[in-house]
Amino acid sequence: MLTKNNNILKLEKETFFINSNKYGNMSKLEYNFDKELKNITKIELISYEFPIINNNIYEINNKLYYKIETEENAKSEKESDSEEVLFDNEEDILAIPNGTYDISTLIKKLNKLSKGLKLLFSYNKNTNKVTIKHEDNIKFSLYNKSDSILSCLGFTNNNLSGESIYVSENTYDLKRSSYIYIHIPNVSENCLANVNINFSKQGCYFLKTDNINLNKIDVEVRDEHNNLVDFCNLSYKLEFDIFYSNEDINLDDNISNINDSDELNDDKSYINSDELIVTEN
Repeated sequence: MLTKNNNILKLEKETFFINSNKYGNMSKLEYNFDKELKNITKIELISYEFPIINNNIYEINNKLYYKIETEENAKSEKESDSEEVLFDNEEDILAIPNGTYDISTLIKKLNKLSKGLKLLFSYNKNTNKVTIKHEDNIKFSLYNKSDSILSCLGFTNNNLSGESIYVSENTYDLKRSSYIYIHIPNVSENCLANVNINFSKQGCYFLKTDNINLNKIDVEVRDEHNNLVDFCNLSYKLEFDIFYSNEDINLDDNISNINDSDELNDDKSYINSDELIVTEN
């Protein structure tokens, strides 16, 4: 019990505030302490402020991987539209610029970028499914990779080949995520907090630690797919409390001992020697 009480009395708290402006608004950063903190028992997120993320098309889902059988003719007719069409040995890649799209603006952008390829994109307003076809009915292939836009357009198959027209299996999905996940990877593999950026802080978010020593923390802000979040150069703020045991604090283990004179003053049963009467026989 005495050891537990001592640990409580030695417990101290260090509060630190992170403004992503100082780190280029990156979603992966390193915060260094002024001094090493020892015997850390808990790290708690006490406040946060994130911008509303508008982009629903960005690095994690903005590629169209394809291969057209008569690719030489298609390549010679392509136009750049100020964005690049990239090529490699396996398949060609069409990169869609990052941005906020509804289905209408996305279809228009895809048709503009792929005009020279003679690929046509459309969607059915009744079924909300997307169709991709070749103007000249030439067969082509689509590849649904991890950063492909096909899943946003409702396509679930990994590879589509041997046809000149494809209709998505599901409806398109361009919703923006409201949740982000805060990690401190140099402390724990577990997520510290998953927060809804549309609301102010709700609940208590913390990591318990086994008396570790730290001179910094690494912070990563990720999405539901475990990708680092693109904040579009907008700033966010985080505030943490770190609880640790300060071993420099000396405690008197005998604080329960009472000074003898004080004890006598408090004891109503003592005998005052000045009032002692001695009689002779």
